[in-house]
Amino acid sequence: DVLEFLENAYNNASAADELRPLKPTVFHYTAVMDAWARSKTGRNGAMRAEKIFDRMITGKIADPCVHTYTVLINAWGRSTKNGDGGHSAKMALKKFQSFRKVIDGLGDDNNAEEKYEMSEVPVNCVLIALAKSNHPKKISLGEDIFRQYFEEGDLAPTAQASNALLWMYAKSDKPNLKDVLRCEELFTMMCRRYELSGNFHDLPKIYTFNLVANAWAQLGIALSKIRSKKALLNEHFADLDKESISELPRELGDLSIFAANKCENLLRTLEKMYEQHKDDRLKPSDYTFNAIIRSWSGCAGTLAREGRGRLAAQRAEEILFWMERLGSEEGSSLKKPSAYTYTSVIDAWARSGEKDYGALKAESLLLRYESLNDGVQNAGVMDKPSIVTYNRVLSAWANMKNMTGMERSLELLCRMEKAQDKSDFEVSTPPPDGTSYNICMSAIYWSGVDDAPELCEELLDRALMRNATESPDGINGEASMELTLDSYITVMRVWARYGQENALISMEKIFERLLEQFSQHKRPPKIQRKVASCFNILIDTCASSLSVEKAGELLCRINTRFLDKKCWFAPPHASYHKLLDHWVSTCQDNEVTVRNAEEAHQILLEMHRMHEMGNQKLKPTPRSYSSVINVCSKVNASAEDKLKALQIAICSFDQYRNNFQSNTNHVLYGGFLDACINLSSGDTRTKLIRLIFRQCCKDGMLDKQFFFQMKTSLCAEKWEEIVVQTSSKYERSKIGWNDLPSEWSRNVK
Repeated sequence: DVLEFLENAYNNASAADELRPLKPTVFHYTAVMDAWARSKTGRNGAMRAEKIFDRMITGKIADPCVHTYTVLINAWGRSTKNGDGGHSAKMALKKFQSFRKVIDGLGDDNNAEEKYEMSEVPVNCVLIALAKSNHPKKISLGEDIFRQYFEEGDLAPTAQASNALLWMYAKSDKPNLKDVLRCEELFTMMCRRYELSGNFHDLPKIYTFNLVANAWAQLGIALSKIRSKKALLNEHFADLDKESISELPRELGDLSIFAANKCENLLRTLEKMYEQHKDDRLKPSDYTFNAIIRSWSGCAGTLAREGRGRLAAQRAEEILFWMERLGSEEGSSLKKPSAYTYTSVIDAWARSGEKDYGALKAESLLLRYESLNDGVQNAGVMDKPSIVTYNRVLSAWANMKNMTGMERSLELLCRMEKAQDKSDFEVSTPPPDGTSYNICMSAIYWSGVDDAPELCEELLDRALMRNATESPDGINGEASMELTLDSYITVMRVWARYGQENALISMEKIFERLLEQFSQHKRPPKIQRKVASCFNILIDTCASSLSVEKAGELLCRINTRFLDKKCWFAPPHASYHKLLDHWVSTCQDNEVTVRNAEEAHQILLEMHRMHEMGNQKLKPTPRSYSSVINVCSKVNASAEDKLKALQIAICSFDQYRNNFQSNTNHVLYGGFLDACINLSSGDTRTKLIRLIFRQCCKDGMLDKQFFFQMKTSLCAEKWEEIVVQTSSKYERSKIGWNDLPSEWSRNVK
């Protein structure tokens, strides 16, 4: 308001007016922009600063200086948040480029010290803006800026700039070995700079150590999800240079241990620096210990597949007790282990592969943490065991995959349910959530008990009853919908595995209950996929226990209800393919009649019908046609039935050609050739083979399997005749695959 008053007073006064107010200077504008940058009002503050900047430019009252640009970059940097799609970071980058033009236009009158001071601050600001954002290319942009101005430029890398780049790598959604090694390189560079300068300000502080430790911990967790050495090499070693690879272990377990040891080495280095400088900014924090424990927890999951999971879990537990001892020392500022810390160690034991011993250790740690907090008055939320902690213990018992594991997990679940009726001040045990019930259902699934389906249904009822306290229909938000659907899917799988004669009836009732419960809710794609998974289990069970025909009738019945607007669910593409796959599998063991081909073709026609009525997701794919033709080719009944099956195969192939003219498929050509050979004879077979061969060559879809299958099905004379007629340049004496024209196979992938 003051700035606007000065502007109006200056513009309205005449030039000859002796009392003309003071002309607003760049410092007035910059001060107001800085106030908005520090106002903690997010993007609104940045936009207000931008408007003031534009007013200064358009009004031509003052010219922006270097500090003005720096303040504006900082305003956008402070407004950055994950949900803005990188917009604020892009604006900060845009102003940074304008700033560089100002710097370049200053000329050589500024001394080196002024130029350094003028350029390092905005570089830091734009890197921090990128680090805080979810800009899709923030790492590559950050690296370009860092390299241009620090590694290749005249500026010495600042701690802020290095930490910002470290943050981008350490907080990456998909951590990989190359990124973590870059973090290590940046950290080493900061340490060397301190060794050269001896300046304490150049020394990496606890924040830097924690970022690097977090990067190694995230790598350890990512490694635990890899199942083979080939996947490890493809995901983590493909982009590394030979020098980096030579210093790293190549086995999955050894690399996981290497990452955990790296975390521990950082802690030891930090302790030495603290002993040397006695500065609180170098004192290890609970975050440092948590990162190390998380790295060993991920390591436990990796080593469990090699039978060494106990080593990692024991090490995580040792660090936990070490942290407890340090935190209990008199005068120590280190926080005692929180529920998060205990959860990480419990998770290590749950994933260690030590089924009985691991579950006992996980529960003993939970009881230990509960006892530590029972005597604490007014314990905060962070001090109480969280639902995640209890779910990890439930997972440890469920991973035993036997009767004992099921019983112990259900006992713990009952204790959690009893706590639901008490206030948080009376008991520290949290009430169960959807994940708790799903874990216990998994324990029942693996237990092998005869009444597993009934037990799972009972748990489903209890879970829905618990949800009903939050929402009348038992569903409260998308996350609750997902957990509820996971419960339904588990119950369906248990019925499919253990159910007897009444399994299908019970599963249909459960599915109807699901449809009714979700009828009044918005159903995003993820939810619809889970409902489809539930239906596919029903289709699989029906096809396996009764017949594929009954499964087809079930699918058509649901379709009819959907078309009559009596049901919101329409069977997805995968359900049709499930049925087609079942028809293909029946051809391997049983006598295949024309009815099999007709039923498979009926499924294809149903897909066409639904697609023509507006369901674009049900357009038949090449796989759909291939499955029908495959069933037709296996018909081994009378000549009349074979002719009908051949007609179905020809009809399906023609439909495929009409719908996918620009996307032909050599596998389908091979299947159709197989049908023509098996379902015809004599001159009819020769005529069909000639036609399909010519069309296949014309489309460039001739592969070796088609070539040799065709060659063995015909006598040499007819074979040579068909090939020569297809290409006039082809000589009878050349029959080998390598001599065929390359254009005949040009589109084979």
